[in-house]
Amino acid sequence: MIDMLWRYRSHVRTITADNAIEFCDHKLVAAQLNADFYFENPYSSWERGLNENFNGPLHQYIR
Repeated sequence: MIDMLWRYRSHVRTITADNAIEFCDHKLVAAQLNADFYFENPYSSWERGLNENFNGPLHQYIR
């Protein structure tokens, strides 16, 4: 995730994620990108906004 967002780090201010296992290193990601990391409440997809559209490709890339 850091590698994917590194070139855009000056534009990344916040990251909102679901509670999936691929975000277990969220503190490292937040520190490296100097961004705030937020988690949505379970079963509240409306809290994630564009994240919902981004997670599908991210899951495919990581797996």
